[in-house]
Amino acid sequence: MVKQRSDRSQEVLGAVLGVVRTMAGAVVGGGIALAFVIGAVASGPHESDPWGE
Repeated sequence: MVKQRSDRSQEVLGAVLGVVRTMAGAVVGGGIALAFVIGAVASGPHESDPWGE
């Protein structure tokens, strides 16, 4: 009984860690992509600004 419960908690913990890791990866990836976009827009000529500002 105790072993079964411990296995179940390991499973849940693994799932939670997987979700957290995925979310963290997405946030980091998005942040890096955003930084690249901002850097490209800031350093590029304003005439070619895709937003036409």
